[in-house]
Amino acid sequence: MVLGALVHGQDPGRILDAGAGSGVLGLMAAQKFPLSSVDFVEIDEKAFLECRDNLRKSPFHQRLKAIHSNLLDFQPKELYTTVITNPPYYTSDNFSTSRNRREKHLSTKELHTWITHCSQLLAPLGTLWFIVPTSSKGAIEEITERLKMFIHREIHVQNQQGLTVRIVMEISQLPFAKESSILKLRNADGSYSDEYIDLTTEFHGIPLQKQLKLHET
Repeated sequence: MVLGALVHGQDPGRILDAGAGSGVLGLMAAQKFPLSSVDFVEIDEKAFLECRDNLRKSPFHQRLKAIHSNLLDFQPKELYTTVITNPPYYTSDNFSTSRNRREKHLSTKELHTWITHCSQLLAPLGTLWFIVPTSSKGAIEEITERLKMFIHREIHVQNQQGLTVRIVMEISQLPFAKESSILKLRNADGSYSDEYIDLTTEFHGIPLQKQLKLHET
């Protein structure tokens, strides 16, 4: 939800949801960019079928395409103006099933391969958006440097204790200065922050309640 809500992109454009799962990120992009087409690439058959079903039910279905493929084997006829991806995020060997390993685990080397391939699917002025655990920040900076790409945005996503638990990044080949910011998901009492509600409000089927603020008279 956070990654999809933060993405900026060209509209009209060609958007790729890389490793789409059930298709949430790509569907958010289709809603956010009404003139763009969106492709969804997913390797797992069960997730692909769920994604395809979700696309068929979407009001944007004419602009959407589900593709059953390993992302690393995917070679489109046209490059993309925006690529969005939520890479498998654990970097340990603690996995229980082959599907869990494929969907949730990525070594630093595999993360490099994943980000590299995503970057190769970008048009010259295209941007790559992704979300990673805080622990992957150093690896991402190294990968970006190796690819001769630049981090445009770095959004630190914080929990209710004020700890950064995820980082959303936007990178491209354009040498723009990096912008860093903080997005706090919840208040100290566990309620959603106003910032998060404002960011994601158009994507919620049921509006979230902002926290009432008392003012002294």
